[in-house]
Amino acid sequence: MGWKELFKIAAKERKLARFPCDLVPFWHTESISDIKIERFVLLYPFSKDIDKYSNLIKILTFYRLTFGQPRQSELIEALHEYGFEDDAIRKLDDLIINLSPIRF
Repeated sequence: MGWKELFKIAAKERKLARFPCDLVPFWHTESISDIKIERFVLLYPFSKDIDKYSNLIKILTFYRLTFGQPRQSELIEALHEYGFEDDAIRKLDDLIINLSPIRF
């Protein structure tokens, strides 16, 4: 498949996009047939990697939060670990600046 064919496919995807913008399809693509990318991490019992992975997820969660694109379940879990109560978590929408180009 050459570049011309790829750009034809991209142009077709752009016409069908639910949230058309300059990012589709070159930086953002919509899922087709509910295909998703999932993370699977194999951690061995009693491994040092368990703590490292937990710390990495917290950092990743707050990194995504700064760009307005957190995974809600990871964000809620990280905030609970830092002592935030449910009422404070609900008020976060007032504090977040959503820099994402596409709002869902």
